[in-house]
Amino acid sequence: MNSLRLEALELSTLPSVDLDRLADTSWTFGGIQDDVEAELPSRAAYMPAMQLSDGRIAVIEPTRVRYFGVDGRELSRIGQAGAGPVEFGELRAGCMTSDTILVVHDAKNDRLGFVHPERGVVVTIPLLRARMSSSACLEGGSAIAYRRITSREDAARYQVLLVDPMLPEPQEIFTLQGTTRPGMIGAGGASIGVIGDRIFAADADVGVIRLYSTAGVLLDSLVWGLPRIAVTDESIRERTAVTMSADSRPEDVAAFWDRLLTAPRATWWPAFADVRADDIGRFWIELAAERKSPTRTWVVTDTLGFMVGMAYTAQGGTSSYHDVVGFADGNVIMLHQDEVGARHLSILGITFGNRPQ
Repeated sequence: MNSLRLEALELSTLPSVDLDRLADTSWTFGGIQDDVEAELPSRAAYMPAMQLSDGRIAVIEPTRVRYFGVDGRELSRIGQAGAGPVEFGELRAGCMTSDTILVVHDAKNDRLGFVHPERGVVVTIPLLRARMSSSACLEGGSAIAYRRITSREDAARYQVLLVDPMLPEPQEIFTLQGTTRPGMIGAGGASIGVIGDRIFAADADVGVIRLYSTAGVLLDSLVWGLPRIAVTDESIRERTAVTMSADSRPEDVAAFWDRLLTAPRATWWPAFADVRADDIGRFWIELAAERKSPTRTWVVTDTLGFMVGMAYTAQGGTSSYHDVVGFADGNVIMLHQDEVGARHLSILGITFGNRPQ
């Protein structure tokens, strides 16, 4: 039997955190340094960061990985620009696959590197034109990558791949079929990663986050809402999160959306721009902002779709860059840029409080 669990919460009822005003900083690094090579690169669009089990902070810059102590002092740096076995071309993502092993995606050299803080680059695996997100590590030493294999107006297909340091190249686990509905823009663009012991595929074009086992079995789906409608109706904004059980039939889901679309005065959340998983098993869903808007907003949910809270920054524009680039024991690692253009990283303590009843 099809079951649709519907949770409606007004935005104003969610516990919210203003990331620009947080003062609880347990670690910070950045700004102008005596040695210019020690400064965080000013042109890096995104620098993933994460905390190791012993408290050290790993920061992934475009051509190197740096490790810092809890006092902000740099402990070591690994890598340099290049295409050699211990060099990096352009690092874009990274995650922790054990207490110490970091997996980094070198987009320019089309490979993953497995990095140890003391032993350096342990092994590299060719990706063969696949990609990896910063939420892609499995426990036990492996990671998930994905490759788009078809692109049509009506749908897209992806290979979900296991990348293991004991295997010479990525191995296919299963294939994902992107979906669209009439009137939608796009062809199932997806962000694929890991949350807990499950694989998630967040399809922004249809507003769905699907959860799979590591064997590729569909377990559940979070229907986040109605994204990218090919009309300019400002009244359509999603304020409803819906979760479907894995046995929901496509025709039932389609009928559900039809009822929502034709409901009087239907209001909706905006579509999401990105989905990441933090290190304590929650989704951080970044909402699609208005064009050129400096505001960035994340709605935080558990894997059932229940909303925990909301975090936002009003300084996300290029003149004062702000972004969540990682997580540390449920807190956020924030990348921000000061008035002179110098970059800073900080761990900000966040508490959403109790979920409203």
